Amino acid sequence: MNHWSPTLLFISIGLAGLQAAEPSADEFYWRDTVQTIRLTISKGNLQKMHDSLPERIYVPGNFRWGDVKLKNVGIRYKGNSSSRPGQRHKRSFLIKVNEFEKGTRFLGLRRIALDNGVQFGSLFSEPVITDILRAEGIPASRHNYARVFLNDKFIGVYGNVERIDESFVATHFPGKKGPLYKVHMPGPGAMLNYAGDDVNEYKKAFEPKTNAADKKYEELIELFREIELGLKTRDADPLEQQLRMDEFLKTTAIMLFAGCFDQLTGWNPHNYYLYRHQGTGRWSYIPWDLDVGFADRAFGRLPVLEGWNAAWPVPGGPPKPILEAIVTQPELLKRYRAIADGILEKHFKPNEALEAVLESKGKMDLLNSVRNIVPSGVTISSVFQHEPLGLGHAVLCAAPLVGDNDFAVILPDVLIFSEDGDHGKDLRANVEAFVKNRAAQIMVEPVPDDQVHRYGIVDCHGAELTPGVSQRIYAMVEKPSAESA
Repeated sequence: MNHWSPTLLFISIGLAGLQAAEPSADEFYWRDTVQTIRLTISKGNLQKMHDSLPERIYVPGNFRWGDVKLKNVGIRYKGNSSSRPGQRHKRSFLIKVNEFEKGTRFLGLRRIALDNGVQFGSLFSEPVITDILRAEGIPASRHNYARVFLNDKFIGVYGNVERIDESFVATHFPGKKGPLYKVHMPGPGAMLNYAGDDVNEYKKAFEPKTNAADKKYEELIELFREIELGLKTRDADPLEQQLRMDEFLKTTAIMLFAGCFDQLTGWNPHNYYLYRHQGTGRWSYIPWDLDVGFADRAFGRLPVLEGWNAAWPVPGGPPKPILEAIVTQPELLKRYRAIADGILEKHFKPNEALEAVLESKGKMDLLNSVRNIVPSGVTISSVFQHEPLGLGHAVLCAAPLVGDNDFAVILPDVLIFSEDGDHGKDLRANVEAFVKNRAAQIMVEPVPDDQVHRYGIVDCHGAELTPGVSQRIYAMVEKPSAESA
């Protein structure tokens, strides 16, 4: 028997080594994987969920991912649009695995958020934005996609977004846990503004998300006092002592470049979390619900990308003391702009941003075309216009690149077609006229009287303007009334 023992022991160890590793949350949110998630809810509970709208209630159901099965989890609809009783599109879901069975976890997670991705560019914007945030070292949700089945019926592709809660804190902020607050809807203090000392007022906007948060509202109020002090005294020290300032400046730039209007940095002061780190006492601003990025003319009326200038981070809506403090303190504004410059170059140059979107959509042929669109021997450089001071100022910003060389200004929103091979109306004609006359050339076109106020108008003393023939400009005025022009 003694001669057999080592062999049996060897076999036992070998079998143990062959056992599959336990799945992890990293695997669940693996960026390049489309998960398959199955939900089971009884017909009666589905009806109860719908009948309770616009209130979102948890009902018991089952959850399955691969071989992992959880029974008696809480399932409800998620988000404002999914709360409308008459909504026709697919609804978002929130699964709380410990709603009915306390202590239950799924790969260490308490909640699973499934976003319907039906508004604007939401099915691809959130992973693009959260990837950029994480690349800059900013805590942000992990994200991939999931094919979702409800009662064995396929109901669509959803965004599988890591929920910001106690599990998120444990994953992203090691050590002693601090207070975490969520701002879902606007209310007292939601603009990071001091609204008095009544704790109950702040509870209307700031929902505690960790056990520590219930007893730490005074710390939240102190944050707002210091922000207001920094704005009033134009002193960055109170801000530095309370906020992870570089982290906040990076987040602000990313939110503005991406057009995230549904944030503190947009029109509505909501969809964010605040977390206080116990080691330093400083706060992190954590954006959430980033499915409305890259959407101009949102709801047909909000000029998001068109109306913002990321060099001046006060995009609109009610005043926010922290943003006002940035733009009224020259050194802080300079620091923000330096950070924004780097983020623009690294993540939001047209090719990089477009490539990220195409890759997220799996459009590899178009992605390869974009990557090879710039001919060899051509160099593209960019400059950043720090203030919205018009086209002339934008051109002047490029002076260090151009130097004493001849140059042309081409606006990407203007297309000019030459007919029958006549190049009298194109850039070539402008170059030829410049070489001939050694005078700057400006291409003009006639505009109707009722559109005069929208354009720059030139005075050529009544000369007849012919394509390909230069005429002297005696005066020029920007957007005059038809009468004064």
